[in-house]
This record gives sequence, structure tokens and C-alpha cells, in this order.
Amino acid sequence: MKKNKFIPICTPFDERSVDQITRHKFEIIKVASCSFNDWPLLEKVCLSKKLVIISTGGHSLENIDKVYNFFLHRNIDFALMHCVSIYPTPKKQLN
Repeated sequence: MKKNKFIPICTPFDERSVDQITRHKFEIIKVASCSFNDWPLLEKVCLSKKLVIISTGGHSLENIDKVYNFFLHRNIDFALMHCVSIYPTPKKQLN
């Protein structure tokens, strides 16, 4: 991947996977929508000190604010990825 100038990204679904991501030197961790409120996983992701992309699919603005502040107060470089979990998505549910 690096040889072809791709940026390696990996999604952990448990805390042990974060250690493997670190060991394999992935540059970015992507948090899946289904793990959005998994606070032990999010804490472990923060401890990795890697860049983070967080999927927001299916979550309320209130929960998005909580996760946003969680990462902000830990000084982690992160991005929120707006996504929806309904296919096809009615326009009124795109936020």
C-alpha cells in the first residue's frame, strides 16, 4: 500500500485490535459506527496517539457531541465522517 502511495487505515472492533494496529504501523485508526459508543475501545484508540476517523452513522447529534468532546479533550487529531446507515436514504434523514 505504501509503495503505491496509499495511506493504510484499519478499523478495530476491540481493545486488543488497537494493539495490533499499532504493531503493524497503520497510520490511521477508523472507528466504525457500531463502535461509536464503545468507551473502553475509544479510550484505547486515544492511547494509541494515532490519527482517527470516526463514523457517525445512526447516531444522534447529542452522542456525536459527546464523542467529539471526548477526543477533543484528549488532544487527539481526529475527523468525524458523516455517514448514514439507511439504504436508500430518504433526503429528510440525511441531516
